[in-house]
Amino acid sequence: MKRRLRIALVNTFDGIGGASRAAFRLHQGLLAAGHKSRVFVKQKRRRDESVVEVSEKESAVRAAALRRRKEKAFRNRPSGYEGFNEDSTPYGRSAFDFVTEVDIVNLHWVAQFLDYESFFSRGPDMPPVVWTLHDMNPFTGGCHYDDGCMRWRQGCGACPQLGSRNVRDLSRRVWRRKKSILDRLPDQTLYIVALNRWMKDLIEKSPILGRFPVSIIPNGLDTDLFRPRDRKAARGILGIPQTARVVLFVADSLEVRRKGMRFLLEALRGIRIPNLYLLTMGRGDPAPIENCLGRNLGVIEDERLMSHVYSAADIFVLPSLQDNLPNTAIESLSCGTPVLGFDVGGLPDIVRNEAVGRLVPAGDINLLREGIKKSLNGRFSREKVSAACRRLALKEFSSAVQADRYIRLFRRALPSRAKKYRGRIHG
Repeated sequence: MKRRLRIALVNTFDGIGGASRAAFRLHQGLLAAGHKSRVFVKQKRRRDESVVEVSEKESAVRAAALRRRKEKAFRNRPSGYEGFNEDSTPYGRSAFDFVTEVDIVNLHWVAQFLDYESFFSRGPDMPPVVWTLHDMNPFTGGCHYDDGCMRWRQGCGACPQLGSRNVRDLSRRVWRRKKSILDRLPDQTLYIVALNRWMKDLIEKSPILGRFPVSIIPNGLDTDLFRPRDRKAARGILGIPQTARVVLFVADSLEVRRKGMRFLLEALRGIRIPNLYLLTMGRGDPAPIENCLGRNLGVIEDERLMSHVYSAADIFVLPSLQDNLPNTAIESLSCGTPVLGFDVGGLPDIVRNEAVGRLVPAGDINLLREGIKKSLNGRFSREKVSAACRRLALKEFSSAVQADRYIRLFRRALPSRAKKYRGRIHG
């Protein structure tokens, strides 16, 4: 019988954003498989003893210096972009002393928490590290999605997301520090997990991470919790008319440019279908649309209630311009609701055929509109579509399947623990 693994998952938060939810779901899957897993975070929200907030507090002096540097770099930053985070943080080496007590460290979304130099220069006391990439930040000069600029392939600089024309700007300095730090890691000490084929291809092209082995392991979820609910009951709970034709859009923030809500709103404006209803979930408030009722549910943290939201919808629309492997899409499938989106990022790894949804070229509002109309015209069997969505979720995206894939990767990494480091890293 193989021994239980001692695993440390590291994420900046434990209850904010899709990455934290994905990491916690993996943690639950590892525990269910009989392993000793803990989640180490900068800021704890859950009442769960297996989630540990690091005891070391950030250095106030270092935090102030980093804040001033960021404010200077952000003077000309355009609006509409998401976070921009560098490799340096106010947390020192001792914040991560827990690594000496485990067999494997699994990094997740660690921006604003993990200081690259402090963490990756620990030397022989560092166990193998598996890094799950929830976005592009680990191999860029600071952005989390590059908006198609691809400058990270040549070292960043003159960053569009900083509004910069300076080739030696903050993005170039961050990129060079990251490369210097990770170049000094011995082989077989860092393993990368991509959530899909798109991200794997980007990682392999990255001068920062391209030399490390990459495995594809999609996110998982509790398929008993996210399951098809009775649609009539779900609509009753949410106060949605039973005759409504419900289009669902979900994002942490409805106003994030990358998530593409403006494309959905434009598509809906051209649809003349009785009882059209836009249901949204997330921060913000969409603009009203003529001939379309709607309601924003705001931020929902209760995952059981979220399953009712997905079950109440006829179609879930995700018109992102860039996305990794959105939890929302696999949550929708697991609840039996098909997905319509743009053919970008990790969406093709989720919407694999027209039995579970449809993908259209990015930015094509006409084809997005036609996809919505086709989904709402009632000419397909909802039962068949729901069953196909559910089958795919059970086969590919359950927590048990995800945990098993990670455990196999962890065991492969263990014998390869490097004994010889190249000395302390100086960025």
